[in-house]
Amino acid sequence: MRRRKPRQQASSGNARGPFFKSIPVSQLTDKERKDWVVAMGEQARSELADALAEVEALTARVEPFQTLTVMASYALMRFATKDNSRERSTPEVQQGHVEFLQAMYLRLPPSTLLSPSTPDDIQVLFDQLPRLFAAQHQARLPTRESVDRPVTENEGALRIVQEYLRAHTTVVRNWGYFSSVTRISGGLLSGIDQQFTARYGLAASDVAKLFEHLIRRQEKHVSDHWARVQEVFRLATVDEMVDAFFARFPFDGKTAETAAELKREALTTRRLKAALLPMADQYLAAEFFFASDPIAQEMGLPPAAVDGLLRRLSLSFGALADIPVDRLFLNNPVWLRPLIALDSPGEYFCALPQTLMSFVHQIVDELVKPHPELAKRLSDVRSDFLESEVERLLTVAFPDVQVVSRFKWRDGDQEFETDAMLRFDSTILLVEAKSAKVSWPALRGAPDRLLRDVRELIVTPSEQSGRLAAKLQQEIALRSAGSAPQMNFPLSLDNVTAVVRLSVSLQDFATVQSVPSLLAQAGVLNNLYPLAPCFSLADLEVLIDLLEQPHVRLHYIRQRASTMLAQKVVGDELDMLGLYLDTSLNFGGLQPGKQNITLNGYSTRLDRYYTAKDEGRHARKPRRATIAWFNRLCEQISKRPMLGWSELTGALLSLTPIQQQDVEREVQKIARRIREGKPARDGKDTIVLVGPEWANTALAIRARDKGQPGKFLEGAEQLASEVFEHEHVERCCVVAVDALDQQLPYLGGALLTRADRPVPATIFF
Repeated sequence: MRRRKPRQQASSGNARGPFFKSIPVSQLTDKERKDWVVAMGEQARSELADALAEVEALTARVEPFQTLTVMASYALMRFATKDNSRERSTPEVQQGHVEFLQAMYLRLPPSTLLSPSTPDDIQVLFDQLPRLFAAQHQARLPTRESVDRPVTENEGALRIVQEYLRAHTTVVRNWGYFSSVTRISGGLLSGIDQQFTARYGLAASDVAKLFEHLIRRQEKHVSDHWARVQEVFRLATVDEMVDAFFARFPFDGKTAETAAELKREALTTRRLKAALLPMADQYLAAEFFFASDPIAQEMGLPPAAVDGLLRRLSLSFGALADIPVDRLFLNNPVWLRPLIALDSPGEYFCALPQTLMSFVHQIVDELVKPHPELAKRLSDVRSDFLESEVERLLTVAFPDVQVVSRFKWRDGDQEFETDAMLRFDSTILLVEAKSAKVSWPALRGAPDRLLRDVRELIVTPSEQSGRLAAKLQQEIALRSAGSAPQMNFPLSLDNVTAVVRLSVSLQDFATVQSVPSLLAQAGVLNNLYPLAPCFSLADLEVLIDLLEQPHVRLHYIRQRASTMLAQKVVGDELDMLGLYLDTSLNFGGLQPGKQNITLNGYSTRLDRYYTAKDEGRHARKPRRATIAWFNRLCEQISKRPMLGWSELTGALLSLTPIQQQDVEREVQKIARRIREGKPARDGKDTIVLVGPEWANTALAIRARDKGQPGKFLEGAEQLASEVFEHEHVERCCVVAVDALDQQLPYLGGALLTRADRPVPATIFF
């Protein structure tokens, strides 16, 4: 047996990461850190005033429609790149920035005396809006007078959670990829179609379809516009480009004079393109105006009902005159009413149709609020829809297993109901679904509502599954001791190796459900049981689609639960999935709980893939950084299942790519000697990986000659006894491979537990 310990390093040798970098301020003394915070706050407050003054001055003199059109098109829409991917041209400007800009315009009365925006004006907005929002966020840093005020550890951590929520609320909009958002919204709202139609003249699910129609309509019109521009820009000479441009984009007045001037002064086609582009932008704005009647006809909906809905989703110029600017960052009326109503009845302007889908839940809540019976119906439908969707997705994720729904059980004199559960191999998965809404005050960081919503949406379902897991722990112990079953549990509890818990929410809670370490430090949890991972429904869909094998899906959920218990990680679920693809959430030698790990950019590959998929473009699905041999082993193990086989695949999948490569190299060395008829060096035919002190499962991979008499796992118990010399190791997964085949295929496996002290047969996450 060759015993190897996994490398303990701060940065993996894997080219895909992770790459760890310490935060500079963590090296400062307490006084230096306070001085730095005060200086940052003072600078931010100064920049906030300067940036806001520039934006206010610009909106007071520059025409709104073209400006909003250019900002929405250039900043928010994706353009094709050389590798056929699509990127936003100015990723620093976010949807929330343009929503704020629209609100600033809606504070002003209508005017026909404003000037068209110039490229310089647009550049000011590209520069100042991100600067404004960053300064607004940092302006709440302590002042010199307040920085030394005593703050408890919980109070300080709660402030971090509040600022995390506020930063998310101001600019982050996507609660799912577009196909998931439309499917979830339409499916949910169809449950109140009849009652909604009685009130509004069209079905609730048609509201979601209308929102999608407006988004697709804008995308098509903008694409058609740019196609016309590109036809011009592909011409070879200045004269050809000028003539073709004005043929496609005629202007009233001095067209001939302007064309002649451009031909005379634009010495190159490159300079001509720069001159023509702002003129084309004036035409682009026309694509963002529409009338309600044609929209109704396109969709086959009642015109009066469509116009009535659009009126409720629109604001007029001057409507926000009385709202202070500072309220627009965290409570922008444009979020719920992103259309601009024009003077002519039934006519509107919309630069931000995507805002409708970003806030579809909140918009529908506002529509049903005046009708209590409709609001109650929507609340009931939310619960039923989420539970049915969770059951459906679990059936897709783990085919050929029984999914038990709405299991009722008792704890003392209390009755509880578990939404869904299943047994996959030797693991039981308990799932709680929570459909309650996230309140606006909580998203703005109001402490009382934040605490209430976190407990209702995150802690309560986790406590429920934790309570059942504790009951199962007692039940398994009783049955293992030979006692009669005390619980009428519908799934087999024989030889269960793990009980894993999961919560699923309908709405995204500003991703705070993915960062329990922040909540724990803030003292807002008060949980009796370890917190279960909490996924939004949209993120659960991504997980199941991205990870294609059931045993890999289970491994991710288990690793997420382990990570929550061991590491303080800040990042949303898609960041975590991206990190899992590269590392299996194996943090190597990073001691649990000793550092805060902030994930940055790990969801980028997922974003590109699912955006391309939604747009109907081919893109390569992101894959786990698992070597081919390990993939083959896991597939072979899954096709020759023994009880507990998923523990073996889990042990293999838990290794980092570098560890996998090291193991393959060493096992091939042993296998080569066996194929050459040479004895293994020192009689050792096994590579063993023993993790750090906080990892209690070891992995042993044996290279055996399948043509030799004897069992492939012969001597495994002796092997395990040597592994168990490491006091922290409680389990050993043994995998035997065929040394005679250069592909090293799977022969057999075993899961062994140390016997020199009591070791729980079941791990509870």
